[in-house]
Order: sequence, then C-alpha cells, then structure tokens
Amino acid sequence: MTQRIEQKITLPSVSAITNRNQPKLTEESKWYSDQYKTNVGTIIIILLLSLYLLWDTTRDSDIGNRKPIGKVASTINDIERKLGARVVWKSIERNNTIYNYDSIRTNSISRTTVELNDKTKVSLAEDTMVFINTNPEKLDINFIRGEISVDTMNRTKSEVEKINIVHGKEVIKLGKTNLNLSRPTMNSSVELELKDGDAKLEKDGVETPLKKGELVVSKGELTKTLPKQDTISKEKPLFLEPKKDKKLEKVVNKKRKKINNTRKTDLENLLVIIKFPVDKAVVNIDELGLLLLRWEKLQNAKDYQIRLTRLKDDFVIINKIVENDTYRVKDISNLTSGQYKFSVQASLNGVSVITKPSVSTFTIQSPPIKINFPKDKSKIDIGNMEHFTFSWDRKKYVDMYEIQLIRQKEQTVVLEKLVSANKFTIKDFSLLKQGKYKFSVGAKGRSEKTVHSFEIYLENIDTIQYKTPQKIFVE
Repeated sequence: MTQRIEQKITLPSVSAITNRNQPKLTEESKWYSDQYKTNVGTIIIILLLSLYLLWDTTRDSDIGNRKPIGKVASTINDIERKLGARVVWKSIERNNTIYNYDSIRTNSISRTTVELNDKTKVSLAEDTMVFINTNPEKLDINFIRGEISVDTMNRTKSEVEKINIVHGKEVIKLGKTNLNLSRPTMNSSVELELKDGDAKLEKDGVETPLKKGELVVSKGELTKTLPKQDTISKEKPLFLEPKKDKKLEKVVNKKRKKINNTRKTDLENLLVIIKFPVDKAVVNIDELGLLLLRWEKLQNAKDYQIRLTRLKDDFVIINKIVENDTYRVKDISNLTSGQYKFSVQASLNGVSVITKPSVSTFTIQSPPIKINFPKDKSKIDIGNMEHFTFSWDRKKYVDMYEIQLIRQKEQTVVLEKLVSANKFTIKDFSLLKQGKYKFSVGAKGRSEKTVHSFEIYLENIDTIQYKTPQKIFVE
C-alpha cells in the first residue's frame, strides 16, 4: 500500500519578494543621501540670502512710509532727487515715484516734467530746483531757483483741495492754471507770466488776481505788472535790478538785450582745474620716464582739448583732444630742461560751448648724467692702456643709454652705440688716433646729452715702458 506523504509548502509574501529585490542601504549610501540633502539645503539658503541682499541693496531705505505724490513723466539728461532733509542727492529716471518732501533739481543741460497724482504737471527747465510738500489742507510747490511751468488745467479731484507755488514771502494760489515762473538765481527778481486760467498772487497779506498775458516782476518789496506788449520777446523771464519804479520798463528793455548770451557766457567762463603739473611746479620727468598730465573732470564735459608748449622756442609738443582726465606723455625726447605751458579746456555736451583754457606754467628739470671717464677737457696718454673704457653714473629709471664719440678734426663719428650698462670699452686702438674728441652720453630718446671734450696723445712711442705701442695709430 502506497503511503501518501503530504508536505506543506509555504510561499513567500509579496512584501518579502519586494524587499528582496531592493538593494540594502549600506552605511556609505546612507551618508551620501544625507549629504545630498544637506547640500541642497545649503544651496537654497544661499539663494534666499542672495535674493534678500539684492533687495536690501537696491531698495531706498530713505523713502520709508512717506506718501507717494506723483512720478517723473519725462526727462532729458540726468536729474536728481533729495529725500526729505537728507543731504545726499540721487539720480532718478523716468517713471520713478516722487514722494512727499522731495526736492528735485536739474543741471545746466537737463530738463524734466513731474506729473502729480492729481494730473498737475510741473516742468523744470535747466538749473532749476523745487521742493514739494503736501498736508491735508494744501500742496505747496516751493520754487527755489531756475524756471518752472505749472499746468493744472487738467487737474482732477484730489484729497488736497488747494495747490500753491511758494517763493520767499509770495504765494501764488492756483486754480485751473497754466503759468511760467522764472528766478535764475537766489538773488534775482522773479518773473511770472499767466498763460491761461486763473491764479492769485498773495504778498504781505494782499491778494492780487493775475491776468492772462501780463508779466509780473517782483523783488523784495517791489512788484510791477507789465502789459504783454511791453515785453521784449518770448525769451525766458529775466532777473531785474530796478532802482526806481518809474524806470522799470527801461531797465527791462536794456537787460533783456544783454541776457540772450548770459548762459552761454557763464558756461564759457567755466575753468577746468589742473591737478598736475600745477602752476610754477618743478618736475623731474626722469623719475618715471614720462610726463603725467592730470585735471579734474568737469560736469557734462564731452572731451578736453589739451596743449603742451615748450616756451623757449614755442614748440608745440602735444595738441590733442582726449576724453579722459589724464594724459601720459610717453615720448619725452623733446622734454628738455626748461619752462613749459600746459593748457586744457572742455567741450560741453548738449551745447556748442568750449570753456576758457586753464593754464599752468611749470619747469622741467632733468639732472645731467655724470661722466666719470674721460674727464672734461682732459688729456689722456694711452700708451700704457690695454683698453679704453668710457664710464658714467647710472641714472634711476633709465634702462638704455645713447653714447657717441666724435673726432673733432674731421667731425668723424668714431663710435655710436645704444647700451644698457653704464660703461663701454674700446679694445681696438686703431679707432683712437691722436687728437681731440667729444664724447656724449644721454638717456635713450632724450635730446639732452652730457658732453665731455678730451684729447688723446702719446708722449714717447719708442720708449720701452709703453706696453701697447703697436696698438696706437699715429698720424
């Protein structure tokens, strides 16, 4: 009888099969996994810190929570803004926000238009400065200098009902207004012209309505209204110095004829400040092997015309137009000892104006090279010499020396060399006939030379004491 044997077979579970197929994490792989997480975390932290630093360095910490009151609508060239009571001016661009208590200024070649939140437009001409502040009752445009045009014709409803222009003790109260105001300097008179709309001038507690087409001129206690036909032209308003009220119109006519070129003349009178060499300076160009010309940059300068002249013969060494504030004269061969004149003038951007030249007169001193041998006016017996060595003192910053030997009788150039050492030896005595010679040495590229005259002779060529009579060529 066949015995039946039953065997129980146990199948592995799915999780066991899955775990069996997965590789076990070794200690090393666990370390790499943790290190990866650490590296990723570090990179994220560095990225976040970089973004924060970028935000912190580009934000304007001076603005704080101050109220925005408008924006820069347009600009020509650089304009600047000063925040509140700060002393540092910063450049601003088109579409930048204008805040309460901002001061805005332009320079001699820039203009801008600021549009306030209520659509009021304030245009600043060249060399103009205003300070804008607002409170719940009014908005004041404090006019300091220059020329502005204010247009409130399209002004919309605002939380601030009143808008004024303030200059000194005078307040111009604006309605729907388009007007021009000019004050070229702090001490100038103020000229006001109402082009359209209505406005009132308040002075010493008295309000005076302004009329379209009239020109109002005021300074100190004096205020004068001129009909439009009495004005000379549509030129920029002018500053006046009237002494008597009845002569005001005559003064206006006279000064307006002179003012057309005032700004151009002022620009032409600007001077570039020379930093080196200053006037009456003494310069040793051998110290650097070049002459360095330096001056201060002039605002809005496009380029500079520089000129260097040797005074003793009016020889022009440099006559160039450069853009930088430094020029290196590397070829100093013509810069001999003596007096020189250096001049620089600027050509300005945006205007066809060249400033007056700034001039410095200075002296170049170049100490001569000292020749040690042969001595000047010496007589040299070469009978016992085995070689003839010229020697001189080494000069600081001089790498190469130009030497020359001339026989004076026939003006023959016996020797002409460029050497780096401070000596040179002649071993071929056939070059040295008896007679008079001139030996010169100078720095490479320099026209200045040190010259010694000397004479070569031989006393008794037949005497046995002379070691080298065979080397001497006797005439």
